[in-house]
Amino acid sequence: MFCALVSIVRHLLIMDWNLCIICQKEVKNENLSCPANSKRKDVGVGYSSFVCALEEFRKLESLPVSIDVSLLDDGSGIEDTLSRNKAKWHKNCRLLFGNLQLDRAKKRKSSEVQQLI
Repeated sequence: MFCALVSIVRHLLIMDWNLCIICQKEVKNENLSCPANSKRKDVGVGYSSFVCALEEFRKLESLPVSIDVSLLDDGSGIEDTLSRNKAKWHKNCRLLFGNLQLDRAKKRKSSEVQQLI
């Protein structure tokens, strides 16, 4: 029983870089996208845009999914950690951190503040 509990806790505290960093699941029929493998000149720009969006959602206290952000930073910064580990995500998971969702979160937060006044 104790060993099973330790295994569960350890699993929760470790990022599996081979899975989607957002959902940590293997989803059938949905490929993983890896900005480090981009053919663009600005390889890895996907990581910087994700980190910017992540920080904005954190400021709003409105992360779209339950994600342990501390697992995304090994002490060298989130973007560097993602890049070095060739972090991957499902397109649908990444869309949760898109501009449209961020704009909606800002509107919700603004509406909450207005109601408090």
